Amino acid sequence: MFVRYILLLFIFSFSIFVLAQNVPPTISDPEQLETIRKERQAIFNELIEDPTNQGNLFKYANLSIILGDLEAAIGVFEQMLIYDPTLARIRLELGVLYFRLEAYAPAKLYLESVKDYDPPEEVITKVESFLAAIEEQEKPVTVNQLMTFGFASSSNANAGIDADIIEIAGFPLEVSPDSKPQSDSKFSVNYNLSLTQNLNNPRGDAINYFLAVATTYQSRFTQFDQRSFVFGLNSRLDVEEGRFGLLKNPSVTPSFTRIQVYLSGEPLLESNAFSVSHSGSLTNGSVFEYGFNVDKRNFIGLDAKSGYRYGTFVNNTFNLPNNNSSWTMNIFSDKYEANQKFESFRQWGFGFNYRMPLPDAWVMAANYDFSTKNYLAPNGPLGTRKDINESSDLTFSRLYINCLSMNIFIKPFDNRSSIDIFSRSNTDVGVNLSYLCLNN
Repeated sequence: MFVRYILLLFIFSFSIFVLAQNVPPTISDPEQLETIRKERQAIFNELIEDPTNQGNLFKYANLSIILGDLEAAIGVFEQMLIYDPTLARIRLELGVLYFRLEAYAPAKLYLESVKDYDPPEEVITKVESFLAAIEEQEKPVTVNQLMTFGFASSSNANAGIDADIIEIAGFPLEVSPDSKPQSDSKFSVNYNLSLTQNLNNPRGDAINYFLAVATTYQSRFTQFDQRSFVFGLNSRLDVEEGRFGLLKNPSVTPSFTRIQVYLSGEPLLESNAFSVSHSGSLTNGSVFEYGFNVDKRNFIGLDAKSGYRYGTFVNNTFNLPNNNSSWTMNIFSDKYEANQKFESFRQWGFGFNYRMPLPDAWVMAANYDFSTKNYLAPNGPLGTRKDINESSDLTFSRLYINCLSMNIFIKPFDNRSSIDIFSRSNTDVGVNLSYLCLNN
């Protein structure tokens, strides 16, 4: 009777695990995935008849790992330890799997127990590396700093008007040469500091704080020298599956961001933004996120332009393990309510981002964004404004000498407006050098 009870418990546990997927599969080909699922099901059927077959148990666990079903593999390995507690290799596998699930307490327990069974030196080295990684993850506060220096050339550094003739209230006006686009070079210095406070919660929750200071100096148009300060905090809170939809490994992330911008040493903008997002993985392995944000903006000396922005957004990210690339699609919609109606608008847009590794340790990132903005009231004799904005960038990045990263970029931007004086286009071409080892 006791053996039958254990067998039934074993089968029941498996029936739950078969439906689970905790991380994206290690392969993306649908036909290969279906073949592996069928193979796993066949082994499962054999295990119902012979639940102590060590070979089949190990095959089932390995196939589950390929499918991203780490919890199923954990269940099988723990079942194997019931039959033979001296299997040091299985204890190591359990420690690694729990580590991948960010369950550090059981991971540490299994990894430390490996040493009790006189494993080879290379196994001890692997155990120590994972224990060191767990210790790093469990630190109360971790600090990361980044310093970046950049040089770029802008085709329209003075934000000049593209047209030769503009029309205002039905009258054509010639644009003076001083008001047309003029190029300039600029130098930038950026500093980023991030702190992660580990709450030592079994769910792995933490609070992230970040501070960024960016300064840009123009060679000719010094009146456009800019400095910005960004402070923010957020916390990723894991939630129970099924409570907020069909997402796997779901989480909710509230965040707050404060931005201050200075132009030529004078305050220009203050922004206080709050957002909440809900994210998790879909059955196809992609990461899906949606949320809303509220932003209070205060333009110093421009009270008519100050106001509140309310927005929603949706993001979907696909990782392509065959070539270690990824692509993201995002859609957003928001409304800006300014103190004056002619500065208020509705806006929506979308964007795409693609990243892929290249030979010789280079990484390419390509981005495209499109948005359309409709103002809610006419701006006096200028009429009602409508803008269409397109921007893109192409960046090639590479790590040099361990601590130094370089990226080369080109960033075209084009804003077409129904009111000619607001039409702008610009292209930035430049290079950034980032020092990554300030913490050392």
